[in-house]
Amino acid sequence: MWRAAAEAAEHLPDPSARALAHRFLGRAHAELGRCGQAVEHYRQAVVLLRALGNTTNAADALDRLGHSPAALGQHAQARAAWEEAFNLYRQQGRDTDAERVRRQLDAPPR
Repeated sequence: MWRAAAEAAEHLPDPSARALAHRFLGRAHAELGRCGQAVEHYRQAVVLLRALGNTTNAADALDRLGHSPAALGQHAQARAAWEEAFNLYRQQGRDTDAERVRRQLDAPPR
């Protein structure tokens, strides 16, 4: 089922729809504890969103992306995603989101 969903996402003609599909697949995998697959889908979403110039959703995807590597003990990868999300949130004036991500960055690795 997951493979079919990912393949369907890749065949969507609209890159915005592909990015959204990858974001949703990333979240679904993360919720199920499939962190490796979540990272893959979030990364694909970020690439598409950057190409579209959609920094608002890219920031959100980067924020979510950081949680899966953190759960896998890959703290440098988590930190890199959260730092980029933090910077985008600040640039966008999304202070509440930036503060939440700053707390994630300040928290000791688990």
